[in-house]
Amino acid sequence: MTARRLLLVALLALAACAVAGTGEASACSCADSDPRDRIEEGMPAVIGRVVSHQPADPIPQERYSRYVVRVERALNVRLGRKVEVLGDQFSSCAFDWKVGQRVGAFLHRTRGRWTTSLCSLSTAAELERATRPYPRAVGRGRVALLAGGNFGDARLMALDSTGRILGYGFGQGAVRRISICPGGQVAAELLDRGRRRTLVAVRSLESLEVVSTADVPRHTTELACADPAGATLYAGGIDYGGRPARGRAEVHRVTGATHTRVVSRPAEQLVLGPGAAYLWSGGRILAVALGDGSERTLVRMGQAHHIVPSPSGGHLAAQGLDGRLRLVDLAGGAVRSRELRDAWAFAWLGPDRLLARVGEAAVVLDVSLRRQRRYEFARAFGQAPLEDGVFGMDRYRLVRLDLESGQTRTAARLPDRGIAELVGVAGGPEVDLPRRAPRLAPAAAQAARPICAR
Repeated sequence: MTARRLLLVALLALAACAVAGTGEASACSCADSDPRDRIEEGMPAVIGRVVSHQPADPIPQERYSRYVVRVERALNVRLGRKVEVLGDQFSSCAFDWKVGQRVGAFLHRTRGRWTTSLCSLSTAAELERATRPYPRAVGRGRVALLAGGNFGDARLMALDSTGRILGYGFGQGAVRRISICPGGQVAAELLDRGRRRTLVAVRSLESLEVVSTADVPRHTTELACADPAGATLYAGGIDYGGRPARGRAEVHRVTGATHTRVVSRPAEQLVLGPGAAYLWSGGRILAVALGDGSERTLVRMGQAHHIVPSPSGGHLAAQGLDGRLRLVDLAGGAVRSRELRDAWAFAWLGPDRLLARVGEAAVVLDVSLRRQRRYEFARAFGQAPLEDGVFGMDRYRLVRLDLESGQTRTAARLPDRGIAELVGVAGGPEVDLPRRAPRLAPAAAQAARPICAR
C-alpha cells in the first residue's frame, strides 16, 4: 500500500469515528468500512429505537451500559421485538445513545450477549440504504468516469460526466486500482478475489466485458496499462516476505494470462509511470526502465511520502516526510523544490499542472512550483481530473470541483460509498449497454428483508 493510500485510510478512519461518536472518539481507531460490505459478509445488525438506558456503574465494577432497543429491522440475525445491547463505557470506543434515539449498529456476540462499539455504529438511514437494490444502469451515454469497488456481483461502475450510471462491470472480486489504457477505450483493473487471490483484468469500456485476466502476486498494489488494447500491463508492489523483513520492489509484465518479472530490487516504495517504475531506496528516488531494466538516480531525499509521475512522462513530483515537495524534470534532470506541509494527496491535471490537496484546500501548482490557484475542496476524498473539473467522493456524494469558477457541487448520489478508486476517462467511448443492475450477495439479499422473531 502506498503512502497516499495509507494516509487516505487514516483520514477516513478518523472521519468515521468523529461522525459516529462522542468526545472519546479521538482515542478510538476505526477502519472506515462500507455497511454494504459488512452486510454482504453476513455481519448481524439492528435498526431500531432506544427505549431504555442503564448507565455503567464503576463502583460494583460494571463496565457496560445497557441499552434496550425496540427492533424495527434485524439484518442477518433473528431478534425479538426488543434486544438488549451492551456498550463498554470505559473503553476508548465508548458511545452514548439517548432514549428515544433511532439507531443503527452492527452487533457482536460476547459471552452470550449482544454488544457493539463506536466502530460498529452506523445510522438507521445508512443501514436501510445499504440493503436497497442497486439501480438499473441507464445504458446510453459517454463514459467519463470509472468507479471501482465491490457492488454485489459487479465491481465497476461506468459513469457519464453528470454521474449517471451508464453500466456496470460485472465479475467477482473487489477492484482497488484502475488504469486507463492510452486512448480511453480499454481499462485495466487490479482486484482481490477473496483473501488469497489477486488478479488483473482488462475490460473493454465500450461493452464493459472482460477481455483477459491474469493472477499476480498478492502484494501487488500498482498497475499501469502500456498500450491502447491492454495487451501489455505492468503490475508491481513491495514484497516484505524475506528474512529479515526488508522491502523488495517487484514489477511484472502481464500479457494475457501470464506474467513475467522485469524488476526485482530492494526498495521501500514503488509507483508506476509511463515506461518506468519509480522507487524510493536508500535515500534516493530511482527511475527503472521497464523495457531494459536500466536505472538512474533522480533525486536524493529522505523518506518519500508521495511519488507522483505525470501521465505525459515529463515530470515527477515527490514529497518527503520533511514537508518539502520536489519536482524533477525527467528529460533534463533539473530539480525544483518548495515547502508544502500538510499535503496529503496529489494529482496531475495535465503535463504542466499539479493539484495538491493541502489540509482542507486544493492548490494548483505549475512546473515551477508556483501556486496558480487555491480552491475549497474539503470533504471529497480522491481526485479524478476530467476536462475542466476534478471529481471526488464524499460518502455517497459524487462531488465536482469546477476549476474555472472554483465552485463545488454534488454531481450525483451513488448507491454505494465503498468506492476504492475513482478515475477520469479522457476520450471515453459512447456506449449502448444493457440496463442491468447488480444482484446483492446472498447474505445481503436476505438482510434486505426484515428478519424478526415473533
